[in-house]
Amino acid sequence: MTWNAVSSMRRAASSDSKPRRTVLALAAGVVLISVLHYVTSFRSIELHEVFQRLYYVPIVIAAVLYGMKGGLAAAGFSTALYLPHVVLKWHGWPTFQVGQYAEVLVFTLVAIVTGFLADRLRTQRDQCRRTAVELDGACRRLEASIEERLRADRLVTIGRLASGIAHEIRTPLGGLLGSLEILGSDIPRDDSKAEFFAIAKNQIDRLNRVVAEFLDFAHPPAPATQAADVGAIVHAAVRLASPSLALHGGDVDVDIAQDTPRAEVDIDQVERALLNLLLDEAAVNRHTRIVVAADQWDRLARITVSTPVASTGLTRNLTDMFEPFPSSDPGAGLTLATTRRLIENQGGTIRAEHVSGSLRYVIELPFTDRHDCAGIPGGEERLQPLRS
Repeated sequence: MTWNAVSSMRRAASSDSKPRRTVLALAAGVVLISVLHYVTSFRSIELHEVFQRLYYVPIVIAAVLYGMKGGLAAAGFSTALYLPHVVLKWHGWPTFQVGQYAEVLVFTLVAIVTGFLADRLRTQRDQCRRTAVELDGACRRLEASIEERLRADRLVTIGRLASGIAHEIRTPLGGLLGSLEILGSDIPRDDSKAEFFAIAKNQIDRLNRVVAEFLDFAHPPAPATQAADVGAIVHAAVRLASPSLALHGGDVDVDIAQDTPRAEVDIDQVERALLNLLLDEAAVNRHTRIVVAADQWDRLARITVSTPVASTGLTRNLTDMFEPFPSSDPGAGLTLATTRRLIENQGGTIRAEHVSGSLRYVIELPFTDRHDCAGIPGGEERLQPLRS
């Protein structure tokens, strides 16, 4: 009986991951109290009364630490060591002996009541902890929702501002460009002023592109989605970007999965988004090799654009680089912000990662099972394996 009681205490301790030394200390306390009973003369009734009450200490501690099972195990162990003393030492004192038997029952009652209260308190504490975790999650979701709402409001404000500025600038730019073309027609090519006319025309063209970028960001056209071959879109974007990259000594590798992914997207908008990433001057180094891959992952059509970057490129803040004029890289302007809007127009997502010294853009688009995918002009040529 004694060994079973000790085993019960150990199992209770193990189930609650309590240190084994605590169990041994409680068992040692019960043994010590019992030894004091046995070595104390039966005539010292007061001392026996004190020792008898000391049994409650390990019983209560065990019940608090290990619950009702631990308390009952401690009560059983105490009873197993105390009863032989009652039977052997107090058989000549029937009245006192009956009181000792009643005390043993009280051991069990104390263990049950204390253990019940401890278990209930532990359950409430766990419930409060779970509630705290749920509240923390709810707060995080609320913060994310508020941040998303603020971001949406900022985008609306910037979009309206950009649209107004773009419309106001586009008209005088058109007038300037027309005037320069008329004036330039009277200047011979070998005239010294022809160079300055060409510079002015190029700068106006550049401003026109900036204005167009503002308008694209402010009012992205609604996507005309259709089932499309993602591999064909990637090849088309790479072919368009290759001449500009070649001027800087750049090269592109294309890796399309054997099971070509398909997506329900607007082909032109996705192609424009890929061009923005391939020609991102802030990320692309001279004489670098870009890797563009397309595959299917978790019911999504995925496109990745990986670019080796210098140490300065790795300092770009990934948390705001898709924001308009990000604080970490104000020179980025609206290019990446427009890229994200084009991808989100398709119901997709885009993110940036730093992976082994490279900046990697990951685009995920809604997958489609349709096999009648729309082609791209020159699709047969563009679907050929490409190493620019």
